Amino acid sequence: IASPPSWHDANTFIDLATAKSSRTIELCIAKVEFTTPLGRRRIGAASAFLCQVQPSTRLHLITYKGSFFQKSLPPKPPNLILFGPGTGVAPMRSILGRCAPHQGQKILFFGCRNPEHDLLYYHDDQPFELVIAASRQPGIQRTYVTHKLRQLAPRVLDLIFQHNAYLFVAGNIRMATDLRATFLDIIQIHLNFSAKEASATLSKLEREGRFAIEAYG
Repeated sequence: IASPPSWHDANTFIDLATAKSSRTIELCIAKVEFTTPLGRRRIGAASAFLCQVQPSTRLHLITYKGSFFQKSLPPKPPNLILFGPGTGVAPMRSILGRCAPHQGQKILFFGCRNPEHDLLYYHDDQPFELVIAASRQPGIQRTYVTHKLRQLAPRVLDLIFQHNAYLFVAGNIRMATDLRATFLDIIQIHLNFSAKEASATLSKLEREGRFAIEAYG
């Protein structure tokens, strides 16, 4: 049984990918490793520890139930709008794996630096529409998932308000905050709502479990 050194933060966030078997948990981990402006090397305790764990090592893990589909999947295959930049794609992969294939509309917004080598799980055989936002692709203007949301705003709003779609967001807290603000903005612009009406509409979706965010950072 191994324990990570100096791992005292109970809120360390690691994304879970799809578990096709109740006895299997898959992790998607971004190793934290960087150099400060003063030239000091910093390594994330949890991510570095997990990246060096050897096969067959026994670990104690604590899992927390997420906010996506808190009870269960709806009785009918749902229409899904998923935002999972970086390792945030892992819980979206889990959701897609639990949904019946070829039923319901499914759009996955994935954000990364360069899609030529950052497309996680790209070869999964899962029928969904993939929308990519690349922030560091050579020769192409920086694009984030919030930009893609604005571009596809009419379609997203139609799916949510006319076809009862669910919208889920996972990833960095800054991205999630920006995306929530963008969603409020497009409600006002495209539905001609006031700021108060847009906020009330979003709150209603959250109470219904049709808009949920899981973020870290």
